[in-house]
Amino acid sequence: LELCDGDDNDCSGGPGADEVDLDEDTYMVCAGDCDDSEPATYPGAPELCDGIDNDCVGGPEADEVDLDGDAFMICDGDCDDSEPMVNPGIMEVCDNGADDDCDGITDQDDSDCIGASPRLLAAAFEGEGLSIYADEIWEEISPDIPLNLLVGNLTGYEGLEVVADFGEGIGVSLYSQTEGWSDISAWTAENMVLGDLDGDCYDEIVIDFGDDGLYLWDDDTGLNALAPGINVGDTVFANVDEDEAWELIIDIPPYALICYDHPGSLTSVGPSPVIPVVPVDEDGDGADELLIDTGTYLVLIDVNDGGYRGIAPGNTDQVVAVDLDGDGQEGLAIDFGSTYGLLMYYEGGSFDPLFSGDVDLLFAADMAADGSEALIISRTGDPGLFAYDSTGWNPLSALAAEAASPADLDGEGGEDVVVDFGTDGLSLYSQGGSWTTLSSADALIFAAGDPMECEGGE
Repeated sequence: LELCDGDDNDCSGGPGADEVDLDEDTYMVCAGDCDDSEPATYPGAPELCDGIDNDCVGGPEADEVDLDGDAFMICDGDCDDSEPMVNPGIMEVCDNGADDDCDGITDQDDSDCIGASPRLLAAAFEGEGLSIYADEIWEEISPDIPLNLLVGNLTGYEGLEVVADFGEGIGVSLYSQTEGWSDISAWTAENMVLGDLDGDCYDEIVIDFGDDGLYLWDDDTGLNALAPGINVGDTVFANVDEDEAWELIIDIPPYALICYDHPGSLTSVGPSPVIPVVPVDEDGDGADELLIDTGTYLVLIDVNDGGYRGIAPGNTDQVVAVDLDGDGQEGLAIDFGSTYGLLMYYEGGSFDPLFSGDVDLLFAADMAADGSEALIISRTGDPGLFAYDSTGWNPLSALAAEAASPADLDGEGGEDVVVDFGTDGLSLYSQGGSWTTLSSADALIFAAGDPMECEGGE
């Protein structure tokens, strides 16, 4: 009987052909060595991350595969073996929602990410030009000071873009973080607003050129006339029908308040002139109603059924839609100035007094990222910045704010508040109550933006 011992047990002239240990790992082929040319391969050997059956159990481990051909196996740390551009050897891209380098940290949260930022602040300062702030770094992009400034998601290029109106002689231009500056129009704008009219998850720009009329710019078709040669009033975006595409509400004095629905439907929805026009989802159904101030009355318009409802005397200073409790139904914070002060209006006709004096700044921000918004105000004659939410009034700063805007600049989900404190600089108030000084210089104009939340697209 021939044994697996390297001897000629059956006197046949030599041991069996499999009684060899060519790699000198002390295991012969007859003893189960599945690769006698490799000393690291034998029964009981440590299984390595090399795609080889090191311990001779019939094949390598399940994670010793490279299905996407990027030279990294799952056991090497490849966290997505179906995507060749995701592996530990790749640089993190800043705004694609993937953990490209498989270190457990995604996009801007990864300090070594590359590419344009999806969260952007643009500002021009006294004695300086226009700069952008992204990933805690300021970069000057123009020596000129804009008259109007927006930040939005306008093109298919990486990151957010800046829209700047530099006035006569330069006009309106678009700045891409990857492509640089491009011209939109040589005219100067009286007003500019951003919104997604066609539901493709990119903003369009609506530009009011005064006597030259109202125009629409998008990345596919460029600048096109909406109301050429017509001097329009207030222009706002609203979602009056619950779909991904927004509608444009245009006040055309003295004729009518018009709803423009892409790609060109025009509907008269109310009287003109009106200031302001405020979209508000009063009943929580996902479709906006329109609050208008005719000067005599505050009126709510349901564009879908054509209903009108007067809610209060007109001639207000400011009106802001805000969802204080996060239930999807927005109320209206109405600033009646020194007449009635600041009142909160709720569906059904109830009013709650919030502040008896005059208000300067007034806007809403979802700082907690839970759908419940806080009302941010500054009070005339009372230096400081204050927030009103379900817990009541809370002071944010003792400094007098000249301007402020909400945007999720830190990527943590809740809206931060960028505040211009004039000669005390530009600062960021973040969820949890922390302040960060962005610049000690006096900001002349600024705008902030973060990624668009959208389920549409082409």
